[in-house]
Amino acid sequence: PADCRSKEGKAYYEQYLKFCQLRQQLQNTIDNNRRLYSEVEDGNEQKIKIGKRIMQAEWNMLSLEEQIQICLQHLRQAEIPYLNTGL
Repeated sequence: PADCRSKEGKAYYEQYLKFCQLRQQLQNTIDNNRRLYSEVEDGNEQKIKIGKRIMQAEWNMLSLEEQIQICLQHLRQAEIPYLNTGL
């Protein structure tokens, strides 16, 4: 059983790291689109498209944050030593 918990913990930890990497990429996308949005003139069709991309990315970020919390919850429940890395 200890091996299973360790393997399970490792899988959750690896998933957590992937989610964190995705979160950073998504945040970069949001930041870049916000910058573009501020540079485009009001009333421009492009501004509407950029605004929609920002909203979609923010919704994706919320979903991703939920997944990260689920991973952390599983890691805490399994009392995995990975949590000592500052999570």
